[in-house]
Amino acid sequence: MVVTALIASPAQAAAPARDVGTQAQSPGRFLEIDYQGRLKQWNHVNGVWTPTTLGSGWGPESTRLITSLDDAHFLEITAAGGLSEWTWTGSTYVESVQGSGWGATRLLTGLGPNSFLEVESGGLSRWTRSGGVWSETFVGYGWTTSSTVAIAGLSHGDFVEATGTGGLSEWFSNGVGYDEYVRHVSAMSGTRLLAGLTPTHFVEVSDDGYLWQWFWESGQWAFHYVGDGWNNARLLG
Repeated sequence: MVVTALIASPAQAAAPARDVGTQAQSPGRFLEIDYQGRLKQWNHVNGVWTPTTLGSGWGPESTRLITSLDDAHFLEITAAGGLSEWTWTGSTYVESVQGSGWGATRLLTGLGPNSFLEVESGGLSRWTRSGGVWSETFVGYGWTTSSTVAIAGLSHGDFVEATGTGGLSEWFSNGVGYDEYVRHVSAMSGTRLLAGLTPTHFVEVSDDGYLWQWFWESGQWAFHYVGDGWNNARLLG
């Protein structure tokens, strides 16, 4: 069964054009870590989401957060507060330790191969890498547990937010910070996890264990039901 719904955006100024040439991840692919500590890659092939288990040992005692940077790289924040980058070699992932002191990070989402967003203690920061070194640009406060449930990067200059009031907001870079465009006031009332796929696609796991796929269509966000049984998903990336 496929259930599709269109969500009309509240009236407001037009958002910038979407950067469809860059994306946080290729269409139809995301990572999941389940409560048994298994790392899975989900691929959308011929209209069906299919998992491939890539390894085990990714339980809460070792891994706290993950996010993809691109198809071959993802970031992990470890239970000990470390930051690691994992690179796919074609047969396995290889770890490169990036630093320590990430124990207070609450949310993490990739924007591209060399950039990601972090929410820590109610503050939002953008991290960019140049010459192998990560540098932080603080964006602003107001990203508390009550105001922001989850975020998902769509491209280098665009991400979506599931708000604490159940709303869906999209944020576009203005060069020095981000401008908010409210897309709906209640569409995300049960959101638990998000993962960005492309500038026009992301996936959501809701509190009731359903997987939803969102896509940009005719100037608004639409979604359709993918399946149930996602209560066992601990992390998406």
